Amino acid sequence: MLINLKYLNQELTVIQALNDENIHICIEQNINPELFDECLSGIYGTIENFEDSVPEIETDPLIIYRKTLECSRLQAKAILYQNGILDQVDALVANSDFLVQLAWKEAQIIKRSSPLIEMLKSQLTWPDESPITDEDLDNLFLEAAAINF
Repeated sequence: MLINLKYLNQELTVIQALNDENIHICIEQNINPELFDECLSGIYGTIENFEDSVPEIETDPLIIYRKTLECSRLQAKAILYQNGILDQVDALVANSDFLVQLAWKEAQIIKRSSPLIEMLKSQLTWPDESPITDEDLDNLFLEAAAINF
């Protein structure tokens, strides 16, 4: 069974679909004409039109800057320890879902712009219980990236 069919080119010769294993597949008219014709017949539903659109480009310099900030997991833990908030982060992660725990445990690089960091920031406070701001987080990443072992 295929779902979410969509043309991937203007010539309408390539269709993207989601299969039973939840994997996107490409069906090319020249490579798999029988399956392509089945898609055209409508047995898998309608095929979304091709959208020849240019992706939106981020222009906010602060957002662009934040997307460049990253550090290793070791550097992140070191800076959190130095600022007295590593235990707090570890507790937040321990009380999160499995994927958050896995990301914190296994990620080699921590990106400032990751959803994990945004989720943690919304719940983190400094040891004096004042909230951690976006600017504080930027500075933590800059300081962490400067740590060498």
